[in-house]
Amino acid sequence: MIEVIEKLMLQLLAVPVFSLIGGPFLMLGTYLVGKFKPSFSVAYRACLWSTWTAVGIAFLAEMVAGAVGNKLGPVEYTLVWLAGAVVYTVIIDLMIEDPDFGPIGYRKAFLIYLVQFGLVALIALAGLLLFVLFRTLGFV
Repeated sequence: MIEVIEKLMLQLLAVPVFSLIGGPFLMLGTYLVGKFKPSFSVAYRACLWSTWTAVGIAFLAEMVAGAVGNKLGPVEYTLVWLAGAVVYTVIIDLMIEDPDFGPIGYRKAFLIYLVQFGLVALIALAGLLLFVLFRTLGFV
């Protein structure tokens, strides 16, 4: 039980720090998709609340699976990711508004989410490639 609480606390404390990185990605996605740029504080809050909610969904799924003695497999993780993506999109739609037209709509919010997810995936892939390169060269 202590491990579960430690994991939850680590996630709750890490999300505000990582939202400092996700906020500019959200601003870039909004600029690319919606042709406007929200303020950093709005993008940060949208990223923070949507990420906390997505992490909460994943945590609850792991808790329910653990309570019945199972672990989440690839299919379950995919379903949890999709549920988190939908909730993330809804929160982005609720918190970010176009200054000229009002709410951005779910389609644009999902496209913004995909841009943000793609940027994070590219950074993770670049980090993995650098790690493999340094490992191959003997630096690590």
